Amino acid sequence: MDKLFGNKASAKEQLRKTDKDLRKSERDLAREDRVLERQEKQILIQVRKQRERTKQATIQVAEVRNQSKTMGANMTLANTVAGATKAMSGMNDMMNPQQLAKTLGEFRMQSEKMGITEEIINDNLDDILNESGDEEESQNILDKVLDEIGIEIKGKLGEAPGVLSNVPGSSKVSDDDLEKQLERLKAL
Repeated sequence: MDKLFGNKASAKEQLRKTDKDLRKSERDLAREDRVLERQEKQILIQVRKQRERTKQATIQVAEVRNQSKTMGANMTLANTVAGATKAMSGMNDMMNPQQLAKTLGEFRMQSEKMGITEEIINDNLDDILNESGDEEESQNILDKVLDEIGIEIKGKLGEAPGVLSNVPGSSKVSDDDLEKQLERLKAL
């Protein structure tokens, strides 16, 4: 009855009431914490979804950029091929296959003729050069070798029989022979 008339509750009851109020506040705070945690999870899920969408958009933009580069490279290649085709077409129009074959045939024939002419000239020059200086050069070399080993032949060679120079069929080339060979070269 003390309550009706305004008596104060005892300390024990007041402690119990305070404890009850504090537990209720703890439950309310725990409930609020769970609500906030759920909201945080939902926000985190939304952020992750947004990050995934952003990644996908970045990948698509990169693909479009790569396709654009590829298309540019293909256009450059097509222009290059078109230019090369035009150049080849122009060269084919300028080139006459029959005329080219004829020119190459003439070149081959002239090359062969030049080879034959060179061979004849070399043979004649070899003949002329072999007759004039080779004997003297050979004799000088032989004399030097023999001098080194101490044999003297010069005196004894004068006593040896010589070669006749006016023998028919000798290897000496006359002016008439040279003129005949020159005429043959001109005929080629």
